[in-house]
Amino acid sequence: MARHNRMYALVIMVLYSAIYGTSIRAENLIFYNKFQPFSYVENDHIEGLFVDLVTTVFDDMGVKYTLNAYPFKRAMRMGSRGKGVVIGIYKTDERLMVLDYSEPFYQEKTVFFVRKGKSFPFQKVNDLRDKTIAVKLGWSYGAEFDQAKEKKVFATSTGEARQIFRWLKMGRIDAVVDNELSGLSSIKKLGFQRDLETLPTPLLSGDIYIAVKKGTNAKLLERFNRHVKKIKENGVYEIILAKYR
Repeated sequence: MARHNRMYALVIMVLYSAIYGTSIRAENLIFYNKFQPFSYVENDHIEGLFVDLVTTVFDDMGVKYTLNAYPFKRAMRMGSRGKGVVIGIYKTDERLMVLDYSEPFYQEKTVFFVRKGKSFPFQKVNDLRDKTIAVKLGWSYGAEFDQAKEKKVFATSTGEARQIFRWLKMGRIDAVVDNELSGLSSIKKLGFQRDLETLPTPLLSGDIYIAVKKGTNAKLLERFNRHVKKIKENGVYEIILAKYR
């Protein structure tokens, strides 16, 4: 009798998995491993703003998940091949051919950091004429900025984040261009909060999404959109953002 009951339970479990498999399978959430403060690995843990926001949404959805972090190109390749949900990307025409996107869950800004009391008017790239702007090694800041840089509309200095913010504090350059939260994180670590500020007009702003292989998981994206809206309405979203400001 006990054996019969075990067999019956096994059959029920198999049938349940077949019917509801998509709801009980753990989703593989794929983050970048070197994108502070948005997603990065520290002491073998995946941390950052995107991690906090997206896992909060998935917890609210009641969807199980695993977390993995990879270099950018590998993360994108895995997402486009259906190996998981790639987190924290821009939407491009090329990517739309292979990926389905959520609604944006975050808006990223690229801004200019200046010394307090040394701000200058900025609305367009030509306003940087005759300035010296520090950029991070290997980064692009949009076609218009990059083209003006090549044409030497303004002078540039290149270095690692801590280095260029030290130059700014010392007055060796006029501004640092960086992602807003990434720059604020660097400034906080250096203890320069009282010395530096941002110009009010961003150089760039862009929507950030999660995405899955095209045609594979539209219902997950729809649920994600609803629950992002929910945590914005109930105040949880702003509480998470406040940790990184």
